[in-house]
Amino acid sequence: MSRLGLLKISLIIGLMSFVVSGCKTDAKFDFLDASVNSGVCEITAESPKITTNSTVRASASTTGVTTFSVTPGGTDCKIEYFLNGTAIPDQSNAILNLSSASLQAGDNTLEAKVTGSSTSDSRTWTVRKNNPPTCTTQTPAATGQTLGVGANVALTGNAADTDLDPLTWTWTVNNAAPSSGVLSTISNSSQSQGIFAPNSQLVGANTVTATMSDGYDTATCSWSV
Repeated sequence: MSRLGLLKISLIIGLMSFVVSGCKTDAKFDFLDASVNSGVCEITAESPKITTNSTVRASASTTGVTTFSVTPGGTDCKIEYFLNGTAIPDQSNAILNLSSASLQAGDNTLEAKVTGSSTSDSRTWTVRKNNPPTCTTQTPAATGQTLGVGANVALTGNAADTDLDPLTWTWTVNNAAPSSGVLSTISNSSQSQGIFAPNSQLVGANTVTATMSDGYDTATCSWSV
C-alpha cells in the first residue's frame, strides 16, 4: 500500500478516536455541550409564580409564614434570599419559609438569587404585609347582658378592613359551634348579626363571639351574656 493510502487510513482512525472520546453515553458530545462545567446558573421556575404587577399577600400575625421557592438550573449554584436588600442569614435552601414577623408594614421586596462561577439569575416578589380587619363597633355593649331561658338578644358586630378585602364571619358560643336553635345569624361583608337564644344547658355566664376574616387574618367582636 502506498504512503498516501496509509496516511488516509491514519487520518480516518484518528478522527474516529476523537469522535468516540468526545461522545457521552447519552449520545451528546462534551465539546458541544455548553452547560457542562460552564458555571452557568439560572432559575427555571419560581413559586409563587411571578406575573406582571403581581403582589404576594402575607398575614400580619407574628406566627404567620409564607413559603417561597425557586428551582435552580445548573450545577454548584449558590442560592441566596434578600429581604428589602438585606441577605436573610443562614438561608441557602431553595425553599424559604418567610416569617411575617420579619416584614415591615406595607410592601416589601423579596429577591431570590442563584449564582454560578460565570453567571447569576434572580427573581423578585413584592410581598405586602396584610392589614387585619377590625371590629369597629358592637351592640349591645360587650358586657352587662342578662336574659332568661326562652328569651333572646340581638348581637351586632360591625367591621372594617383597610385593604378593602371582603370579610367572612363565623360565630361561636363558648368557643364552640352553637347547638341548633341557640344562635341564628345573618351577615354581609361589613356587618353580622346573631340572635342568641340560650337554652337550659346555657344557664350561667356565656361568651358569644363573632369572628371576621379577610382570608389572611382575623378579628373578633364578643359579648358576655
